[in-house]
Amino acid sequence: MAHTQIQEALNENGEKTWISVPSFELNYNYEINDKWAIGLHTDIVIEDFTVETFSEENNMVERSSPLAPAIVGSYKFCNNFSALLGLGGEFSKEENFALLRLGIEYGYPFHENWELVSNITNDIKFSAYNSFSLGIGIARKF
Repeated sequence: MAHTQIQEALNENGEKTWISVPSFELNYNYEINDKWAIGLHTDIVIEDFTVETFSEENNMVERSSPLAPAIVGSYKFCNNFSALLGLGGEFSKEENFALLRLGIEYGYPFHENWELVSNITNDIKFSAYNSFSLGIGIARKF
């Protein structure tokens, strides 16, 4: 579970405003060794909104429940903290954008193969808008 923060959102009057929209994260990681992992991290925003883009051509874009998968590499740099870096896209029926995902994740082991995970990720959408997510969830190691 997460909340996605969007600074470039527009309200009903077309005025720029900061919004927080609910979202889900579905992440799968393959651990290469104790420090490195690669995975598919997918964010699913469950609301519609309008944003102001960085592009000169069309500066207002509707977003209908966008889906944002990214191939992410992670490096465990300190105890249970990992740095995340990945590339992907944000897909919506109106328009699609390429994205760069940066983040920090913390995993707290609470049972043999289970972890409580929290993260903060920043999605930089090229020629579009930026967003960041604050998430918390449960992970199962296989």
